[in-house]
Amino acid sequence: MRSGRLTPRILGSAIVMLVAYAAGCGSSGGRYPVDGRLTLGSEPIPNTVVSFLPRDGGTPGVATTDRDGRFVVSTREKRGLAPGVYDVVVEIIPPQSSPDPDVEGPGQQPSPPPRPTVPKRYGSPETSRLSIEVQRQPNTVSLDLENR
Repeated sequence: MRSGRLTPRILGSAIVMLVAYAAGCGSSGGRYPVDGRLTLGSEPIPNTVVSFLPRDGGTPGVATTDRDGRFVVSTREKRGLAPGVYDVVVEIIPPQSSPDPDVEGPGQQPSPPPRPTVPKRYGSPETSRLSIEVQRQPNTVSLDLENR
């Protein structure tokens, strides 16, 4: 007849499973998914580099916004960030100018659609005042910049 006690083998297996679950359930190498949207007022900011600089000196992350201002953060070609607090820096990618062969006239190009201008203060971690905290779970952030 068996007693109600746990054998060392069962107890050891349970501890290993619990530690593995707590250490990285849903993450990739201690990273957790981070995605979001970048806006100025309520307007999306496309073609913009968003950098995530860890306050603890860890690995920074980077993302590029799409035409709707949406982004997914990665570090060294791996998606996600380690848990912690990150300062956020925003820099618009300058448009590439290239001659358009379909436009008549030398050097004439169609005007690109107007793009929001990111205030300069968001280009430096010392002045941006933007930060996020990455939790041990999937993270979705909304970065709404102020135009001042």
